[in-house]
Amino acid sequence: MVSIVSAGQLAATGTFEIVSPTPQSIYVAGQMLPVIYVVNSDIVANKALELSIFLNPAEPKLNISTMLITAKADVGASARVSKAPNGVFAFEHAVNFNIPKDAPAGIYNVVFVDSVMQVNTTVPVAIKAAASPSSLTSSMGSSGTPATATNHINNQANPAQPSSFLASSASHSSISVIFTALFAALTTLHCTDNVQ
Repeated sequence: MVSIVSAGQLAATGTFEIVSPTPQSIYVAGQMLPVIYVVNSDIVANKALELSIFLNPAEPKLNISTMLITAKADVGASARVSKAPNGVFAFEHAVNFNIPKDAPAGIYNVVFVDSVMQVNTTVPVAIKAAASPSSLTSSMGSSGTPATATNHINNQANPAQPSSFLASSASHSSISVIFTALFAALTTLHCTDNVQ
């Protein structure tokens, strides 16, 4: 398979490309883990891929079982189609997985199981503990607004949306920076309005 995603990870079998998650991405328990993958038209036409996806704890200390993201991932033709410069068509698919709120913090593997080729492709990710209600309350000012203008946006915690095949992860980072700056400006403006 010829790579058509600028920042994707090619599966060990070469039959699909993983756009999200990226290795060492950080997610938060209780939030969304977007899984996005691309299958080229040759693989779709030949029905050469059967895919299931799991989230496995990578550390023995994590007291949690393997979690099923999807038993039978969609690997057919989809409405999100793109054509690479070499003329190969590809279909993008997205699955949103809700990370359990009680998932312990640690390292996990998103495992893509190719049942046809009998090969797994693993993407390591980190999951942070969900914020406790008491920590959220202590970070709020008396007016109910954040006490600081700091905002930690994890663009991968957003629900999976089919992306532009030619978009790079740099553009996603730029969007995060823009939203962070916008949030800080709005928070500052709101705090200034409350002072006057």
